[in-house]
Formats: sequence, C-alpha cells, structure tokens
Amino acid sequence: MSETFERKGRESRVEPLYQALIRKKDAELASLETKVRKCARENNCQPVLGSGFPMAEAVFVKGMPGRDEIGGASFQGFEGKAIWQACQRLDLSLAFLYGTNIPKCKGCLGKKCLGFLREEIEIIEPQFLVVLGGEPFQAVREVYEQKWSYQPGQVVECQGFKVLISYDVGLALKSKSLKSELWEHLKLLKEMMGALS
Repeated sequence: MSETFERKGRESRVEPLYQALIRKKDAELASLETKVRKCARENNCQPVLGSGFPMAEAVFVKGMPGRDEIGGASFQGFEGKAIWQACQRLDLSLAFLYGTNIPKCKGCLGKKCLGFLREEIEIIEPQFLVVLGGEPFQAVREVYEQKWSYQPGQVVECQGFKVLISYDVGLALKSKSLKSELWEHLKLLKEMMGALS
C-alpha cells in the first residue's frame, strides 16, 4: 500500500471525527450564548458574544466592548477589525482565531462574566490566549488565580496553554510606538503557532 493511499485513508477516518468535534463545540458555545443572553436581559443591556472558529488555536481577549459591538459580536468593531487585519497581513488565518470580550454586555463585569470567559476558553481549548490590555490581563489572572505581573510582550504558561500579554488595541492605535510593539507581539504569536505546526 502506498504512503499516499495510507495517508488519505487516515484522513478519511479523522475528518468525520474532526467535524463531529466542531459540531460539539458549536453546541457548547450556543449553550453558553443562551446563558449570556439571559444574564444580559437581567442586567437590562445588550450582549456581546465571542466570534470565530470554535476550535481556534489562538483566542484574543479584550476589555470593554466598543459602541460598534453592542448587541453584536466581539471583534466586529473598529478595534477588532484592526487586529484581524494585522493578523491577515502576517498570514495568520482567521479560520484558526477567535475573539471575545471580558464583559459580555456593556456595564457588566462581575463574577458571572469571568465565569463565562473561563467556560468559553475551556470549550475552545486554545493553544494560545492573547490578552489585549490591563483590564483583560487582570481578569484572566483572576480567573486562573495567577500572580503574573503586567509585562506586554511576555509569554506565560497557564494550565495547558500559553498567555501572550499585549496592549489595549485602542491605546495602541493612538500611539506609534505601542502600535509597533503590538505588531511585534503578533509576529511572536505567529512564530509560536508556526512552531506547533
């Protein structure tokens, strides 16, 4: 039996399992979305839901949702699109990325939101978590009970995945130096993701 035939045989067996796993994670994220929407109604605000691939290799986490994200999806506003465009310039496929906010609705940043974030991350099981700014950094540190210090550009280990600490996108877009550093952080992410492929 040729090597090519053997490889195709393995792929044909793996593909249905992979698709089944995607469907499972989609269903789990849909269940989480239902809980987020219920919480948003109780707080009389519009939810902002995570967006991206349910089996993403990297999850980007930012702070408060922008005005252009309220009632919609994370990373679909100006700041999020700026990040995705930068990733595309680096040939980081959006098919393997996911973006979310810490508060799932504007004006809410309680224990429930932190619980939702942890559940979201545990469903996706990323290899990397990119925290964009001090607020999401503090939240992730609290969720995972860590004692890290906020040092943009640093990579820390956390329960099976790596956390890349970076800057708030809004601040970086207003500062040439921070924007340049954020770009270097994304290049580092690409290197780390490439090392696993």
